[in-house]
Amino acid sequence: MTIKIEFIKNAIDFSLRCVRADVVCEKFCKVKNGNFLAGKLEYELDRFKRKYLIAVGKAACSMAKYMCRVIEFDGGLIATDKDCNVDCENIDVFKSSHPLPNDESIKAGERLISLSEESRKDDLFVFLISGGASSLIEKPKIGLDEYRNILTYMLRNHFSIEEINVIRKALSQIKGGKILRHIDGEIISFIISDVAGDDLSVVGSGLTYYDKFSQKDFVEVCKKLDGFDVCKFNYDTLSKDDFLFKRVTNHIIASNANACACLEEYLKNKGFNVLNLGSYMKGKIEWVSDILFDAINRAVNGSFGVKPPFALVFGGETTVEVRENGRGGRCQHLALMMVRRLKSLPGDFTFVSFATDGKDGNSDFSGAIVNRKVLERADELSLDVGEYIRKFNSSVFFEETDGAIKSFDTLTNVADIGFFLYE
Repeated sequence: MTIKIEFIKNAIDFSLRCVRADVVCEKFCKVKNGNFLAGKLEYELDRFKRKYLIAVGKAACSMAKYMCRVIEFDGGLIATDKDCNVDCENIDVFKSSHPLPNDESIKAGERLISLSEESRKDDLFVFLISGGASSLIEKPKIGLDEYRNILTYMLRNHFSIEEINVIRKALSQIKGGKILRHIDGEIISFIISDVAGDDLSVVGSGLTYYDKFSQKDFVEVCKKLDGFDVCKFNYDTLSKDDFLFKRVTNHIIASNANACACLEEYLKNKGFNVLNLGSYMKGKIEWVSDILFDAINRAVNGSFGVKPPFALVFGGETTVEVRENGRGGRCQHLALMMVRRLKSLPGDFTFVSFATDGKDGNSDFSGAIVNRKVLERADELSLDVGEYIRKFNSSVFFEETDGAIKSFDTLTNVADIGFFLYE
């Protein structure tokens, strides 16, 4: 049988529900008999004089809405990239931007610093951190325009998320655990991770965690930043030793691995033999496409021991080197690179690459599908796949071939996921 679009949408929806902000918050965070239950830990709310909410990220609004229903906060902020209406008194809302910060991002950072400096030992700070936090709240040591120019260069030139965050932390007054130096109260942080491996020093640029990177790492990244004078700054992030003296508890409540596991479960229940490749598909998009196609070939040839109908599931986050101002994003570009490779593959197949925050790059789509119909449509229109790849016009290609998946608010962000179905 040919895989229907409705099947693909249902598979995506099932995997996203497992990591959706309101779902995981309700599952992990509860208030019972005046006590705040966070996983296996329990906090007596009455012992805190004031309680503050700091919600930052693409899923911040949804996370905050739930938390405001179970705890009454004395103040705080929400920094996200969407309109956010919450029934939560004394909470300031900032409509920031991603992947580059804007003026609202700076205002949110300044508000966080202000709340932190006013804190006392009997205060409670509840942080809700999700993907995008690195740009949605910030207080840089340099001007915003210069800061945005540096990040734009890095985002367009194959810098890894770790390298980008090293520079963010060096140039920030709050990242790399620096904000913890100003907070006297107790901190509970709930995190939806959009980073492969869930390294808390990378998620949100390490807002409530110590930094695992060093001055040496900073200098190495600086050497790659031609034309930008950033090495003059000291890498003054919070060390592990200093972190141990802070009253901070970090909880990861959703991750890319969770989404992949739920996707695997869905496909198994639909009769597919599933091989989960994990959540570590990261690095240059050219390398990732090579690795994925090699895995697909091996599976089709029987080397992996999975018989049709089978599915390969994967997650992670690639890097791209954008040479022209096209329209698209990482997920669509990955799918576009698979078009030429999959063309010679026998049998009936479907390849899907999807951004879990529902918006892929600078396009109006969240991802793309590659199947026989897309390939046939491309041939009918005589589309030059190589030209679309060169111009980074993946969104245009999939719009013309009916392979684009429309953008929508997923209420989460755990990086990118994908799957390959073969019958």
